Amino acid sequence: MKSTCVRDLMIPLTEYALVPRDATVLDAIRTLKEARDKLKSGLQSPRAVLVVDAAGKVVGQLGHLDILGALEPGYSQLGDLSILSRAGVSSDTINSLVDNLRFWEGDLVDACRRAGTINVTEIMRPVTESIDINAPLSEAIHKIVMWQTMRMLVTDGKEVAGILRLADLIAEVTRCLDEFED
Repeated sequence: MKSTCVRDLMIPLTEYALVPRDATVLDAIRTLKEARDKLKSGLQSPRAVLVVDAAGKVVGQLGHLDILGALEPGYSQLGDLSILSRAGVSSDTINSLVDNLRFWEGDLVDACRRAGTINVTEIMRPVTESIDINAPLSEAIHKIVMWQTMRMLVTDGKEVAGILRLADLIAEVTRCLDEFED
């Protein structure tokens, strides 16, 4: 089996779903759809959009959960529920809290209309994790596990060259394991 490095699995930044800082959540959703429609055969659909500034520098990301959470503005009042879970608050208690706040009483059409009024900078999360373009996949696995992230920026020197996604890394691990079975 050929030794693979991050360069071999990354998606070049020029081929990834990107939106400018002044985009709305609706723009981000449309960009995800366009990226899915022009996807190369065999690749997983994109599950995130990167937010770039005027100079093209990546300043944030929006994943599927960020987008869905933005459709119901009440979720922003709760903060990060995973912190409650990690602190030992039971899922029943968290579910009761969410149920009592009565989110999603309107319909989906109203929620989708809001997507055109929310700027991506209001809900984006920073992308701070990165890996060198020539790093071995073993280092990529280590970093993704340690950071508990779905994607990380790939750098070539000081420039962002692309993005490495968990889905593509898992697909490569699966291919490697298949070779051992043959």
